Amino acid sequence: MLHLSRTLFLGAALTSAAGLALDSMWLLAAGAWQLIAAILLELVYRP
Repeated sequence: MLHLSRTLFLGAALTSAAGLALDSMWLLAAGAWQLIAAILLELVYRP
């Protein structure tokens, strides 16, 4: 689960950065939802 959480976090960072660079609200929203999913996953599966 740790790898999935880190992958989601990395994907959120890349997607958000691309959204900022391209001025795309869709990419920013996708990055935000990926970040939310990573945080929730980390909270639920905390050892």
